[in-house]
Amino acid sequence: MSFLERLYNVFINGSGFILANIYEYFEQSLFESKFPGFKNLHDLIKDKTDYMLMNTNEFTESTRPTLRSIQYVGGSATPDPQPLDEEFEWIVSRGAKGAILFSLGSLVKSSDMPVAVRKAFLDAFATFTDYVILWKDDTHVNSSYPNIYFRDWVPQVDLLADGRVKLFITHGGMNSMQESLLFGIPMITVPLFADQDSNAAVAAERGFSVNLSKFSVTKEKVIDAINKVLGKDGEESTYTQKVRQAARLLKGSPEEMRRAIKRLARISGTEPPLKHLKLDLDHLNNFQYYNIDIYLLLLSIVLVHLWICARVSMRIADFFTALKKKTD
Repeated sequence: MSFLERLYNVFINGSGFILANIYEYFEQSLFESKFPGFKNLHDLIKDKTDYMLMNTNEFTESTRPTLRSIQYVGGSATPDPQPLDEEFEWIVSRGAKGAILFSLGSLVKSSDMPVAVRKAFLDAFATFTDYVILWKDDTHVNSSYPNIYFRDWVPQVDLLADGRVKLFITHGGMNSMQESLLFGIPMITVPLFADQDSNAAVAAERGFSVNLSKFSVTKEKVIDAINKVLGKDGEESTYTQKVRQAARLLKGSPEEMRRAIKRLARISGTEPPLKHLKLDLDHLNNFQYYNIDIYLLLLSIVLVHLWICARVSMRIADFFTALKKKTD
């Protein structure tokens, strides 16, 4: 990481810490207004929570130290893929080399996309005549391009699992990325907000995707990204190779994750609180957690020593000054 990237991380982590405390204050105030004397909500959650289930996996989450009480269950919500219906089967079958799926998720409307960005994608897609582009789009306009098809809904999992989709252009949402990895489809990510920037950064760093900034989308950049991910004719790109390795390692994981959730829910619901999973630092305040009191003590010791050294140096200087005057 560069200096600016690390500085940005410090800013994001610091602002996140402040916002979390603000949210906790308002949540606590809300509960106390309805239930006077309600126990501190933050402490209650820490005391009563045995496991934290995270919608991620080892491929979509950055590598970090973790706890036994934190369990990755990413992919548990992925449904079993079904054969394509007649409409989507017809669309996908029209691509001589396959299909490209373009979806920015369920929360973002394509109608809100800037005209210049939309045109950049359309002009870029039009150059890939051997592929059909299936674009999840809510504008309800007819395509004037023979290889581009707009639909306001697409069976995303079924398409990714079909085998003829060669590339997924996505906003970088966690579920979309997990589905793409599960079925071995390389990606181009266009992160828009929330966790999508970090999701896209992890995917790009691990060679699963090419990342496009939403602020600088051009026809040339889209074409270059697609060519990188699709690779040369007859050759698999490194992106395809890496996502297919991930797919092999994730095979069967949705059902495994669903079983894990059931097992953990049963344990947590039937057993007494699992104190052995708790960290001793859970109940430390911020001063103790960050060792601020220790650092203040050490800083005080250093400052006292510096003050003593300064005073001694001044006394010695005064002594030699007085001695010189007597000698003169």
